[in-house]
Amino acid sequence: IVPLYEDASLQKKVKKRKKHTENHRHTIKRVRTDCNADSKCSVDTNKPNATPDDVETEGTALQIESKKPIGFTFEGMPICSHLRLVPGYKTMAVPTFDLLDDLKSYNDAMTKCKAKSRKQSSSTPPPARISSAHDEISLCTPKGMQKISPELYTKSVHGLQCDSFVGLFDQVLSTDGKRRKMACGERTKVWLSQCLNHLEKVGEGNPIPQILAPIVCQIGDKEFKEAIDNIITLEKKIAGIVLVGWHHIASRQDRVSILKQVSNPINPLSRDKFSQKDLAVLAVSDMKQFLDAVRGGVNVIGTTLPASMARSKHALMLDLYNWEKISGKDNCDDNKNEAELDGNGCQDLSCVTFLRDTTVLIPGCSCPSCAQDKHTRAYIHHLINCKELLADILLFSHNLYQITLLCKEMSNAMQKGKLD
Repeated sequence: IVPLYEDASLQKKVKKRKKHTENHRHTIKRVRTDCNADSKCSVDTNKPNATPDDVETEGTALQIESKKPIGFTFEGMPICSHLRLVPGYKTMAVPTFDLLDDLKSYNDAMTKCKAKSRKQSSSTPPPARISSAHDEISLCTPKGMQKISPELYTKSVHGLQCDSFVGLFDQVLSTDGKRRKMACGERTKVWLSQCLNHLEKVGEGNPIPQILAPIVCQIGDKEFKEAIDNIITLEKKIAGIVLVGWHHIASRQDRVSILKQVSNPINPLSRDKFSQKDLAVLAVSDMKQFLDAVRGGVNVIGTTLPASMARSKHALMLDLYNWEKISGKDNCDDNKNEAELDGNGCQDLSCVTFLRDTTVLIPGCSCPSCAQDKHTRAYIHHLINCKELLADILLFSHNLYQITLLCKEMSNAMQKGKLD
């Protein structure tokens, strides 16, 4: 997100003019102070025989000449020069992982800012909502809600030089009306076609990234099937399918049913026809959804579980090193350990039971937190009580390593036919 000026050629001159204007403002302030002390004082400025009125007029003229941003826009910069990515990793750009989650976080942050503000107005503005038109949608950014069109989005993504990207999509609540859901599905299909058309125009000179077709899960059964039929017609132009809002579906049975519709061999959209295509889910809320997505054939999963677990002082404590030995055995000690875990396979390190626990989070784990037995559970518990940022860092690195290891072990289990 970058500032937008009326004339792009003046962007480099704005900083110099702004600094020059500030210097004149300080001069004006000094002149006024001196004149208040003695009305007959002489004014010493760069202009010969200048008066306070002359200086003020000159400062005003400079202020008018200096151009301020008239808004903000999106600009893609190569991520290889801005991020330290390990060679071999694939990158994928998305407009947002979930519009509804972003709006909730945005409204919560605005509410907290208003509560802390001393100047409270009697009338509070309504919370932000999903704002979309036939040719653009509003996204949450560090500069507030900003509109973006398929053309601008495609141009920005091309500047990122990612391997792939998700087409621009609209999103609805499950409680929205039928007309709103139909409009959401239609806009997403139209924007996908526009992204494909704009990609061919801007793709000169640099490698063209592959595009993944988004499908909004809350648009209804009929519209969902129409979206699948539309993707079948674009099979040669897309690199895969992305399910948007899948984690918002309350029923587990409905979530599994949606995955079957896009990965069931009986369906025309089968793995036989789309053998080289990716199936992605942009967000999952817990480990149950994570595992259901893997069982349903999803090979790209977006999640903030490592960070959210770390913020809540939880560590993922699944024994992923000996799962083949443990499976099929009834061991009382293992059952006892499993009983201490919550539904996500985590333990709360802020609990007082870890006060004198001198073991690492998982013995044998190679993550930065557990390697060489550096950080014990008691030490992390101490950091949590002291409200040290290092506690979140250690928990995040451990959770991220464990989820990465979980994906690797599930891939091995799939090859051996032991995923269940």
